[in-house]
This record gives sequence, structure tokens and C-alpha cells, in this order.
Amino acid sequence: MSSSSRFEKILLIDDEEAVRDSYRIIIEDGPYKGVPVAEKLGTLKEALTFSSFGDAAISDYLLKPSNYAGFNGEDLVLGWYKKRFPAILCTRYQSENILDFRTKRRWIPVILEPGQLNADSLAHSIELIRAEFRGQYSPQRRPWRALVTFTNISDDGRNVGAVIPGWSGDEIELVLEKLPSLLAERLRSAFVRGECFRCFAKANLGVEDERDLYLDDWELT
Repeated sequence: MSSSSRFEKILLIDDEEAVRDSYRIIIEDGPYKGVPVAEKLGTLKEALTFSSFGDAAISDYLLKPSNYAGFNGEDLVLGWYKKRFPAILCTRYQSENILDFRTKRRWIPVILEPGQLNADSLAHSIELIRAEFRGQYSPQRRPWRALVTFTNISDDGRNVGAVIPGWSGDEIELVLEKLPSLLAERLRSAFVRGECFRCFAKANLGVEDERDLYLDDWELT
């Protein structure tokens, strides 16, 4: 039996009943009991209290469109992580979601596509998250202090390009409005002057896939 078998009750968060039921069938192939959450989640603060009804959770990304919740799944999973409640984001990882997740990915250890979800992947994911709660990170997830060089801003002013020399020479994109307001202000000022901007942040430099890269804890003095 998996070391995660103590997590018997798994909350299933999705705005579609059919999806919740399909997840229940999949995970109950292992030592788990699926708990589909059919009621509307309300505010994020209200939804975070649902952790009292389970031992871990699986959440979809898009929760707003059907008025199932006033937020999307990444904020729920992030909030639960900070409360030390294991939660997994289960969604089709579209390229347009990458920028939305970049500044939040540190608090979302596991993103699975629906086809990847099964009792074994659930057990592995829960154990990985619990290990992080103990301060034990995988090489791909461990945060390191990293220099970040911001090189340009998009024509519409929404995205900025950056390079992390300690990770790769390839440029990545970040959504300006999702960065701390002070950092965004300094970036705009630097680009108006025609300058690059450099600062330090925490990044998982051992990661291979850009989709799993995170940046957090910006150092702005």
C-alpha cells in the first residue's frame, strides 16, 4: 500500500459533474475515496476552509466560467499549499497558461493533465508535496537565489522578457501586472530610459522544462 494511503479522502474540485465523477472512478482504483464537491465554492477564503472535509485535493484550473467559484484553481491550490494542505492542479497545460502560472508555480508543485491522473500518480504527487512541507525539495523544485536580467517590454506593455543566466541563456516572458508593483514600476522606468534591469529572485534552477520554472521572493532594495 502507498505511503500516502493515509490520505483517504480526496476532494474533487471541478465545475463539471461528469469530470468530478470520472476523477472519483480513477482514484478509487487505489486506496482513496473521492469526495466530489458539487456546491459552489464562493470566495477563495471560503473555499480554503473546505480542506476540513478531506485529506488532499485535486482541482481543475478553470473554475470561474460557470460561476462555480469566484477564482480559478491555481489560486486555490496555492492557498492550500501555504496552509500545508496537499492539492494538485489537474488541467490541460495550454501554452497560454504558462505566463499565468510563472509567478505562482513555486506554490503549485504538481500540475497533471487529466490523462496522467491515476492512483499511482496521485500517491507520488501527494508524497512530493508533503516532502516540500518538510523542507525536502526535489532537484527540479529546489529554490535558489538567481540573478534575473530584464531585457525588453512588449509593444503593448503587458509582458516583459527576462534571462536567468544561472538557468539558461534563453529568454522567458513574464506578465508585468503579475509581478510585485514595486518591481513593475522599476521595470517601466528602466525601459523608458532604454536600460535593462537586474535583480535577484528565488528560482528553481534545476528545472528542465520552462513550463515548470518559477520566480518568487524578489529582492528589491
